[in-house]
Amino acid sequence: MDPVRLFVSIEVPHLGPLESVAEDIGGIRGARPVPDKQRHLTLVFIGDLDAEYAEKVCEAVEGAVEGIGAFRIDLRGVGAFPNPQRPKVVWVGASDDGSMAALSEAVRNSLDAAGVGYDGKEFKPHITLARMSGGTDVGGLVSGNKSATFGWFTCDSVNVMKSTLRPSEAVHTLIRKIPLRG
Repeated sequence: MDPVRLFVSIEVPHLGPLESVAEDIGGIRGARPVPDKQRHLTLVFIGDLDAEYAEKVCEAVEGAVEGIGAFRIDLRGVGAFPNPQRPKVVWVGASDDGSMAALSEAVRNSLDAAGVGYDGKEFKPHITLARMSGGTDVGGLVSGNKSATFGWFTCDSVNVMKSTLRPSEAVHTLIRKIPLRG
């Protein structure tokens, strides 16, 4: 069976202030903006699995979110990975009352219990706005927006997503939307 590339995420709605900074970043040399319909907060990146495991992942995530209710996420600050001087990714930060980290941990624990592997990277809540090439320094953008706010939204569900890599971009497809009903 063909493999699928999976991740668990929180969908980010269209927010005016976020669109404004995304447009600014899109005008930077070497920036490849992430389309707004594909913006998300990754809770856990799973990677390539045989397609037959997709249902197992969905069941694990459903079990992980039992008893967890909706919560508010605030978007603030601009940053870059690995650093603003030679960025590969430009992002906006996300913060809350600790619910995102707890949710990410619950999903990881449930995947562990189900025997499903994932990347194991530390959870760093952010929304990728652009991927960068060419080594354009974005230090001015980052320092000028370090404490800027870009709105907020209520997280009331998580998504299990499939990512298909194409030469120009990754295409994300919803496998299952799982409501938070705590």
